[in-house]
Amino acid sequence: DVTAYIVTNVISITDGQIYLDTKLFTGGQRPAVNIGLSVSRVGSSAQNVAMKGVAGKLKGILAEYRKLAADSVGGQQVQTIPMIRGARFVALFNQKQPSYFMSAIVSLYACLNGYLDDVKVQYVKFYEYLLVHKDLSIMYGSAKNKFFYMYMHELNYLIRFFTLNSPVLHDELEEMLKQHTQLFLQHYQSKMNAIKSEKEVKALKNLLYSCKRAV
Repeated sequence: DVTAYIVTNVISITDGQIYLDTKLFTGGQRPAVNIGLSVSRVGSSAQNVAMKGVAGKLKGILAEYRKLAADSVGGQQVQTIPMIRGARFVALFNQKQPSYFMSAIVSLYACLNGYLDDVKVQYVKFYEYLLVHKDLSIMYGSAKNKFFYMYMHELNYLIRFFTLNSPVLHDELEEMLKQHTQLFLQHYQSKMNAIKSEKEVKALKNLLYSCKRAV
């Protein structure tokens, strides 16, 4: 109950407060910060310039998504832009360990600008894994797993260069995100949707779980 803190004057004399949410934590969101209740008067000043450009819009979409989700009747949700992107933001926040901030910037930027709109929610972490990891052999040797083909590595360099050296994400990165999304939808999601056998479904679930733990 946030109102209990008002009479103590704690809120007004500090530079802000962060409220953690048990439901968010048990749902896998890390860190489990309740954006609606938390306040920071210095937070944006400490952010990387590129992250600052993403975070402001993200908070608005996430707040609208949670309101619409709470107001939905009987699980019936109208697929508006805030609902589509909000659900994918929540999936990106579901992580087992802290994300490297440059990788997080590009993943969130991709979601914010609609690149994940056609990616199914259950595949979002797989999309992120392929986007931010330089070498697929981290999990599967020489990428011999049937769901992988060797991926272009230039994107990994672009992520690090543009997020460190530029206040905005350049056209080259936009083009790489477009290529990545097109490749993912054509070569991964379409094939994964066609899987029928129990053995292959199990292998796919294990793959998605591994990606979820890796990013």
